[in-house]
Amino acid sequence: MIIYNKLTIINLLFKEGVNSMSVLFSSPGKYIQGSGELSNLGKYTKEYGKKMLLITDQFLLDKFKSNLDVNIEVHDVEIEYVISSGECTYKEIERIADLAKSTASNIIVGVGGGKVLDTSKGVATKTGLPLAIVPTSAAQDAPCSRLSVVYNENHELDSFMTHRENPNLVIVDSKVISEAPARMLAAGMGDGISTKFESRACIASDLENYGGGKATKIAETLAQLCYDIIMKNGKAAYKAVQNQVVTKALEVVIEANIYLSGVGAEGTGDAGAHGLHDALTLIPECRKYMHGELVSFGTLVQLVLENESEEQIKEILEFNCAVDLPVCLSDIGLDKTDAETLDKIAQAALEASFPNLPFEVTKESIHAAIVIADAVGEEFKKSIKQ
Repeated sequence: MIIYNKLTIINLLFKEGVNSMSVLFSSPGKYIQGSGELSNLGKYTKEYGKKMLLITDQFLLDKFKSNLDVNIEVHDVEIEYVISSGECTYKEIERIADLAKSTASNIIVGVGGGKVLDTSKGVATKTGLPLAIVPTSAAQDAPCSRLSVVYNENHELDSFMTHRENPNLVIVDSKVISEAPARMLAAGMGDGISTKFESRACIASDLENYGGGKATKIAETLAQLCYDIIMKNGKAAYKAVQNQVVTKALEVVIEANIYLSGVGAEGTGDAGAHGLHDALTLIPECRKYMHGELVSFGTLVQLVLENESEEQIKEILEFNCAVDLPVCLSDIGLDKTDAETLDKIAQAALEASFPNLPFEVTKESIHAAIVIADAVGEEFKKSIKQ
């Protein structure tokens, strides 16, 4: 089992002599990871009070209720189950916040994927209650963040809701992660790989991070460590999830996907990879692909734009192909000959986080980088099939 305490990390920063007036690092109060932790929720939440309001969806409740109910008897806590509507909206946040107040709950617990967790963060902010986040896949690094993506009633993006602080607890059950589709783990690795390169770009541009301060050395180090762990252990972790078993390789990759990528990105910032992701989500053909899958192709586009070495790009191409991540436009449902769509993507990416790169970026340069990244990816796929 892994436990990270925020105070420990802050002490490390001060030992390095970091000027707290200019740099800022934020993270969950505690990060806990291990096989079987779903049955230990009460052990960690009861320090905030006996009664938890647990938000999840019907599928996950049916699947994991027996594991969750263990907490009632073993850890002497009370659980009020709430089924999410399936979308994170301000109306849904208000509805569940009212339930939390009427049931006199002491802590909000979110169990599930992105929309459930975003809703749970919103409810905690609305009620002022502590928050525990329990992701059921390692598909992205959002569990550790203090951000929610909020949609309207028509399932269209409404706004980003920034919360006062990161979750008090992030609790990850490795066994639960191992039973999620392998595609989710791969997407999380694609998201995690981008953190190194976007971190590097934002630091070179001397930008403020998501907390409003400059990047710390620990955030920069975690972003690099995230990359190193995924490249070393990712293929083995992918194989473990395909066989629904927990291995050492899977454990360290879960930690990289959820914790290292999360706090590394929040402590430094996003650049080209996420800028391209944001642009691709505007294209209907791309909406069936996961966040990390689109980010993964965005990483290749950013590296081409940065004129990164062939060796570095090849390393990522080899990895992506091994775990079924995109390497070219056809892998994300796009036609390379559709210049009008590529131009639209380039313009939208320019209006997103691509300008965080430490040099001038134009719509034309992004368009060219997309074309070259696609060509390089297609050529690589052909070479490994021969």
